[in-house]
Amino acid sequence: MNIDNVPALIANPGAFIANNTIALSEINVNMPQGTWLPNTNNQQCRITLSQSGFIRLSVPMLRMLPGLFGGSLTAIPAYYLHAGDGGMAFNVHRHVDLPLIPFPPDPRFLFTTGMNGCSLIVTSVVPGGAPILPANHYRVFHDHDHRPLATWHAAGYTVCFASYAHIADAGPIPPAFAAANINVTTYNPNNYPWHYVVHGQYGVTMRCVTNFLHYDGGWHFHSCHFHDRAGVPNAVDTPPGVMPAASSTRSLPM
Repeated sequence: MNIDNVPALIANPGAFIANNTIALSEINVNMPQGTWLPNTNNQQCRITLSQSGFIRLSVPMLRMLPGLFGGSLTAIPAYYLHAGDGGMAFNVHRHVDLPLIPFPPDPRFLFTTGMNGCSLIVTSVVPGGAPILPANHYRVFHDHDHRPLATWHAAGYTVCFASYAHIADAGPIPPAFAAANINVTTYNPNNYPWHYVVHGQYGVTMRCVTNFLHYDGGWHFHSCHFHDRAGVPNAVDTPPGVMPAASSTRSLPM
């Protein structure tokens, strides 16, 4: 029997991730032939979040529809933000233009590819030469190069929110961003390693992070870890001797 986690997620995302993992490792598994959605800007899809007693499904899994488990499960509309390629120029970087205040049928969730070093950047102003940003919208990027804030400023962008794997990656905050009340945070505040060995028998385990945005009277940033052990996603925990287990979970206004 599949457990439908979407109602609990919608009711209170922060409370949900405080006690549950959200794994991205099977987000495209139910798409035709396992393919991803087209790598385009402003991508929208419908997503389920379910789990069962099977080992691979023992934690809540995001999956795109159409899916094997879609029939009786709640599906939510969501934006899906593709990661930019390494070295991709700003003006061709994949992005989602997010309404400051979403109205139906606008999604109220934005999910992105699992992160283990990239940055999530939200801008309110874009320069000439970039695709036009509609009025009353943010432009959101998943930056593979985790470029510092000074680089975004030099390119003509105004960043209003940024989350980096390590806060040092942000570099100094440009005065113009500080004047605009930028919010800069990290999704790995305890500096956990991305690869580590658990008891030796599993080999290398990869720590991954599910970062997403949710609108609830304002956009909020949510972040929680999961890890992949020999191809099997596992709930949030830490390398041996590192505690507390859920201390990298984040939920904060954007």
